[in-house]
Amino acid sequence: MLTDPQLRAAYDARLGLHDKHRFKIFETWQTSQGVEAEKRKRKGVLSLLYGRRMTEPQHPTLSMRDFEEMLDCPREHFEFTLWFLKESKWIRMADNSRYEITLQGAIVAEEEREAPPLRRIPLQLAVHNGQE
Repeated sequence: MLTDPQLRAAYDARLGLHDKHRFKIFETWQTSQGVEAEKRKRKGVLSLLYGRRMTEPQHPTLSMRDFEEMLDCPREHFEFTLWFLKESKWIRMADNSRYEITLQGAIVAEEEREAPPLRRIPLQLAVHNGQE
């Protein structure tokens, strides 16, 4: 079935749309700012580069446009993210002006995947001697 060029092209297009939306980490552009959003962007970039390194070791790089599309975040919002990741030596710019993960970045990405998600514990009002 996928040997037919037209069917294969349609399948690839559907798969591309699925992949493109699967990594989006923000519901709206407004939620892509702030400290928690910055942490999500860094984790998203590392996850993408880690996955790329594992699945395509001969071509382990991604472009800025790839990050924009796959994380659904504008280029301007990646400036601090990429600076942080490069200064931490978790990513580097490859010879082709694309980004790739470093060994240190891969270790961090694996630690992120192993870490249990943070749970928010609701603040309970203390009851002292039967009084609120």
